[in-house]
Amino acid sequence: MNATINIIGGESTLTLGLDFNQILDDNFAEVCKAVESKGFFLNEMVKLFIENPRVIDEIIQLLMKIDDRKEAAKRLCERFGISGITAHRILGMSLSDLTGLTANNLKSELENYMACVANIR
Repeated sequence: MNATINIIGGESTLTLGLDFNQILDDNFAEVCKAVESKGFFLNEMVKLFIENPRVIDEIIQLLMKIDDRKEAAKRLCERFGISGITAHRILGMSLSDLTGLTANNLKSELENYMACVANIR
């Protein structure tokens, strides 16, 4: 694997000696877990938007009332019937990312995600 480093007055190439396939082999379980987590999150969010198009407003109102992350995750799970995975992903999002979510964006992202996963298999 090569990385290009910009140096004032020119460019230089640094060879890191990393083999992508080796990295993937060494971290396969974590990669699979991350892929599964994202797919699970997208599926749950699409379902939430279909059931309640104003779900983001409710999520933001709930989060504004709670300072503790564990309590916020618990309340999200209870209120919306979502998994802990989805609750923690929501908590990790910025306010601008949350307010930018729409059913169409999530559906499109889910379709693209499923196509990428299908290509991996």
